[in-house]
Amino acid sequence: MQPTRHSYTPIDTAEPVTMVEGDGIAVRRIRAGHIGTKLETPATGESIFVLLGGKAFATGQLMEGERQLAIVAPRSDIALEPGSTGWLISPTRSASSYNRLAPLPALYDMDTLQPPADNPRLKMLQTDAMSINWVRYEGPRNRRQLSPHAHADFSQGGLALEGDFVHHLRTPWGKNADDWREDVHLAAASPSLVVIPPTVEHTTEGTGDGWHLLIDLFNPPRADFIAKGWMLNAADYKAA
Repeated sequence: MQPTRHSYTPIDTAEPVTMVEGDGIAVRRIRAGHIGTKLETPATGESIFVLLGGKAFATGQLMEGERQLAIVAPRSDIALEPGSTGWLISPTRSASSYNRLAPLPALYDMDTLQPPADNPRLKMLQTDAMSINWVRYEGPRNRRQLSPHAHADFSQGGLALEGDFVHHLRTPWGKNADDWREDVHLAAASPSLVVIPPTVEHTTEGTGDGWHLLIDLFNPPRADFIAKGWMLNAADYKAA
């Protein structure tokens, strides 16, 4: 069942491992101690592993530096070197919408990955069951160029990993005034996860100086973005 109200969860950074869940997606933060950390990805589908800095190995493939990303197969081994912190994004249910055509893992340097020419603000990648929008920019977002929109039949997660944000949320009015809700302007620090249910109009505004990184999360992958040619690795998949 899809949620009817938004949820917001600040992510604990004091513990070595923290997990939060959205609608069909789980996010784990893993901080390696002085001897490093190893983990196995879930069997529910392909996962996305994000390394913001440090060193890790995704099924033996080296990841090193800032803002590295790997798409890995189910039950893959990931090893983090001491002092490194990673984020694992996985589906919570086995319901693949696409079949993988290319071998895994697939590694990406998100700073050098080129966005679609006709949508340069977003870098989009998919797995067999999920897709993400990678949105990173410096300084506050222009308040005169926000993009309020709603999704009729699917939720959206927003994983904040750098900077401060305000999630602007508006629930549409129905006939029953007792169900009406005030607009919400939700201040969200990093790291945190917001889950926005279907029909809720939303847009997210980065506030303050410095860099902002927000990863939009979807399960299943955004078929509309694939159809527009925006999904940067769509050629690696075929609809199931």
